[in-house]
Amino acid sequence: MSTATFDTAVAPLPQAERVDFDYKPIPVSAPVSAVLGLCSLVAFLPAVGIVGFLIATAGLVTAFIAWRTIRTQDGAGLWIAGLGMVLSLTGLAGGATYHSVAYAGELPEGHTRIDFTADISEKAVAPQGGVSQAVQKLDGEKIFLKGYMYPDPSGQVEDLGAFVFVKDSGECCFGGKPKLTDMIRVDMTGQKADFYSGLVSVAGTFEVGDTGSEEEVKPLFRIKATQAGPARTSF
Repeated sequence: MSTATFDTAVAPLPQAERVDFDYKPIPVSAPVSAVLGLCSLVAFLPAVGIVGFLIATAGLVTAFIAWRTIRTQDGAGLWIAGLGMVLSLTGLAGGATYHSVAYAGELPEGHTRIDFTADISEKAVAPQGGVSQAVQKLDGEKIFLKGYMYPDPSGQVEDLGAFVFVKDSGECCFGGKPKLTDMIRVDMTGQKADFYSGLVSVAGTFEVGDTGSEEEVKPLFRIKATQAGPARTSF
C-alpha cells in the first residue's frame, strides 16, 4: 500500500494572473464642491440671487482645492471636482447674466430707481425736524423701489386696493409696528395687487404728507402705484 504526499504550499500565480488593488482616495472636497455647485444654481432665482453667488464662489474655491489635492496626492475624483467647478461657474456667470438683464429691464420707462432705505428712510427727517429737502424733492416724481408688504390687519391677501409698504422683511414680519419713515402707503391706481411675502417692487408717483387715514398704521409717505408685484431681482 502506497502513501501519497501532498504539498500544501501554494504556488505563486503567474504575473499575468495577479490582481493589484491600486486604491486612490477621493478627497472630501470633491463631492462637497459638486454639491455646492448644484446649490449655486439658485443664483437664477430672483429672491436669493446674492446667496446663490456666495454659494457659487464657495463651490469654485472648494473645487479648486479638490483638484489641487487630487493632482498633488495622486488621488481620484477629478471628474467630480470638475463637475463642481462647471456647476459653480454656471451659477456664477449664468446667474450674473440673468440678473443683469432682468435688472436693466425691470425699470419702467420714465421712472427713477430709488433705494427705500438709503434714499427715503435714512434721509426722511431733517436735522431741524420735519421732512428733509432730499425727500421733499421726490414729491410728485415717478419712482421705482423695492421693499416688503406689511400684512393687512384684516387678513386680506388678494385684490388689495392699498397696502403698507415697508423697507425690510424684519419690519414686515417680525419687527412689530414700523416707524413712519420706514413705511409708505401704496394706493393702486390700475390693477389691484395680491399679498406677497417676498421682495416686492412698486412703481408709481411719490407723495409726501399724511394720508389722513384713520387706520392704526398711517405712513407719512404715499405712492399712487401703477404696478406692484414680486421683484424680478434682489438688487
